[in-house]
Amino acid sequence: MTKKGNIDSKKSSSSRKRKKEAPRRNMKANRTSKGKAYRSSLPRGNNDSNNEHSATMEDSNAPATDVNCKTTSVINLEEIPEDVVPKDIDVFADVLSRDDNFRYPRRMLGEATFPRVDSTLVTYSLTRSSSNLTDPISVPKLPPQSVLEKIEKELSLSQCAKSLTSVAEIAMYGNFNKEGIRVLKRFHRLKRLRAEVSFEKTWLAKAFKNSNFAKEVTEALLDRWNLDGSYLASYDNYRISSQELSLLCGERYLSDEVINFLGQKYCDKANEEIQICQNIFLPSYLSTGNVLKTVVERICHQNNMESVVNMFLPVHMNSCHWGLAIFSIKNQTVFFDDGYHCAVPKELKQNANRVIEIIFQTTGNDKFNPSGWYDIRRFIVPLPDQPSAGTGSLEGCGSCGVAVICAIHDVCNGNTDSFSWTYQDATQLRAGLMLELLGLRI
Repeated sequence: MTKKGNIDSKKSSSSRKRKKEAPRRNMKANRTSKGKAYRSSLPRGNNDSNNEHSATMEDSNAPATDVNCKTTSVINLEEIPEDVVPKDIDVFADVLSRDDNFRYPRRMLGEATFPRVDSTLVTYSLTRSSSNLTDPISVPKLPPQSVLEKIEKELSLSQCAKSLTSVAEIAMYGNFNKEGIRVLKRFHRLKRLRAEVSFEKTWLAKAFKNSNFAKEVTEALLDRWNLDGSYLASYDNYRISSQELSLLCGERYLSDEVINFLGQKYCDKANEEIQICQNIFLPSYLSTGNVLKTVVERICHQNNMESVVNMFLPVHMNSCHWGLAIFSIKNQTVFFDDGYHCAVPKELKQNANRVIEIIFQTTGNDKFNPSGWYDIRRFIVPLPDQPSAGTGSLEGCGSCGVAVICAIHDVCNGNTDSFSWTYQDATQLRAGLMLELLGLRI
């Protein structure tokens, strides 16, 4: 088969000014004044962990995105005036949230003070009593995360078995229901931001050293206020938060949302340039689990399947690796490869057959008659070899998702004889994908 194939971390003066003038009480947990009344007044975060809206890019000062449909929308990254920030909003809004679309800038959350971890808080028992619950916001210290995860699992099992509300009594600490344990775990999540942000500042300085977009990317990733809970970028129902954007730093594994966002965008852009639907993107979740028939049917109804040449399906493997399947309609063959050239996943074989079957049932097009399709084969031109951390070379060792995106881009643009990139280019490739997400490419 074929394949397809800098930022200054300095804070802006306005950002520094805002940080200095912002009430410092907002950066530290006020354990006495933040109780249930405060929590109940905050809007609950939803579980959309990574999707977004759209509009069109306006001026060059506003390139961080928000989209609807097949357009990429750009969120204005200008500083929020200090008098616009509600006086009663502080980092606890992000402690109580159920997703990582943070309201406070990630840099400020990384500098915030949260309860310390007490490794001695390991003894607990479950009870049916729901009285005298401890307010998780008021705690001065935290049990280890492993203990909280164990408690959360036992509470879930207990509630399923008894259909009763259970409470965890942590010795010498307090009583918490499942929601309270979730909030305590959330503290751990926010505490990790300190190390994440520290690394990102260093990485951005290197990756965007000679870029004209250093300030814009740094603001989008580290210094963006998000009081209305909007997303940084959105395209065709895929949404990107600042936290999602951070996955492009270093050798972090990319999420479905980032890969689906850019894969869909590249296919649409290629189709627009040639004024015909030759490339179709299949969302990554079709590669594992049960194939959602309605999703495949919708794709058929939204596209002219007669003109389709290639369909691209990112393949999630072993929970920590990405490969790519390309459905070649002309060859009636699914081609697969990944940077480690692993065996074709059994689940992919099942799901690829199911996708083809649904398309044939929906369109009646003989090109998709399952009886005419061959078994999955390897790419004719293999993907570049992905380095392993064990070889001593870290550059590219975690960039399997980046490879999938770049391969889709290459094939969509007719580069089928060789790939235009290698894993050794991972830093530059990741920086480029950040610009693509933010609509900053010229």
